[in-house]
Amino acid sequence: MNRKGDSMAITPNEILTKEFDSRFRGYDANQVNDFLDMIVADYDQLIVESERLKEQLAQAHEKNAYFAQLQESLNSSILVAQEAAERLKAALCFQHTHNNVNICNTTELYI
Repeated sequence: MNRKGDSMAITPNEILTKEFDSRFRGYDANQVNDFLDMIVADYDQLIVESERLKEQLAQAHEKNAYFAQLQESLNSSILVAQEAAERLKAALCFQHTHNNVNICNTTELYI
């Protein structure tokens, strides 16, 4: 009954259609069937919930991948902006050095 590779070992339909041999002084068949009906209903709910959670997990993985890519893009943008600021600072230092203004040794450069 346990099938490898299946997410659930038994289906609700298998529970519902399972036949048992009757024995002398056995269980009340109606009680057993009523109980199996309750199990099938609960099992169906668990399958639906499992599928819903799998979908939520897949969506969370997609969002995570999107935000990881966004973070990488933002980090690259920050590096490009920092490099551009350094080039601008170097150009201003060069320009002001030729004008005999010493702004190149300051830690902050206001533009």
